[in-house]
Amino acid sequence: MKKGKQLIFIVVLCFIFLAYFSIEQKEKFMITKKSVDEEYQALGIRISQFKKIKNDFFGTWQIDRVAMISEMYTGTTLDGGREEDLFEPEDYIGYELEYSPKFIRVGEVIYKNPIYRIWIQDEGEIQYGGRFFPTIGMVIEEEGIEVDYFNIPIIFIKFKQKITYQKYNFIPVGAQCILLDKNTLLLGIWGKILLAHRISEYEGTGKND
Repeated sequence: MKKGKQLIFIVVLCFIFLAYFSIEQKEKFMITKKSVDEEYQALGIRISQFKKIKNDFFGTWQIDRVAMISEMYTGTTLDGGREEDLFEPEDYIGYELEYSPKFIRVGEVIYKNPIYRIWIQDEGEIQYGGRFFPTIGMVIEEEGIEVDYFNIPIIFIKFKQKITYQKYNFIPVGAQCILLDKNTLLLGIWGKILLAHRISEYEGTGKND
């Protein structure tokens, strides 16, 4: 009887081990599937959709104006920042931004090996998170563009290496973007949001590619 209980116990352990191993392998597969393109990380979107977003996003843009401001934005440490991190987004109007698989450029400063993190939000989620006025819907209407209000790409750009820009230990503009269409880009997700328009397509022939 004792041997029978031991045998049952061993069999149960084997089933638990096999179940754990199966789940672990499935998770590894899911991670691998999300990492088809090793240079980028896509969250919650199809690979084909991810590639289209990249194609629409890559290229050179020019910052034209302030488009939206969050209702609670003060431009001071009351926004939750530190004194040394404060900057005026309007100072970057007229700057060029360039995005490619191998680098990004802010003005004349180039950063290599960017990691693009992309996910999708709808217009209501973006507006709720930023509390913008004018609203994002008003900006879209003013620009006269067609936007899928339920599938707006949000793009964050990160780097494995430490980066700086002038006196900042981060990139003030261009590292957080909302892609409205292939020619219209919002810079930032809270605070004072800048609007940029495309000035050239990505051709993959830049000296830094």
